[in-house]
Amino acid sequence: MASLAATNSSKWMKRYYDNKKSEGKSSANALRALANTILKIAFAMLRDLTPYSEEKFLKRNPPSDYTPSRKERKQKPKRSLKVSSVATCRSTA
Repeated sequence: MASLAATNSSKWMKRYYDNKKSEGKSSANALRALANTILKIAFAMLRDLTPYSEEKFLKRNPPSDYTPSRKERKQKPKRSLKVSSVATCRSTA
């Protein structure tokens, strides 16, 4: 609910939500991603005992930082289950 309300009050949050929607995310997933960002901000505010400052957030996280394009995202390494011929489970007795 907070992330839905935030899209109406903050320009960068609305832009973040719109970018997630344009990536093909559902409304629920886009709101969940925004809620996770808001949660990170809230924990940082509690940790540092500082009030929220939108200017401070945007200075530390320019718009290109909090909405990476698909090309900029790191690709997950491909993992395989290659079995080495050396590793066996034989008893030595």
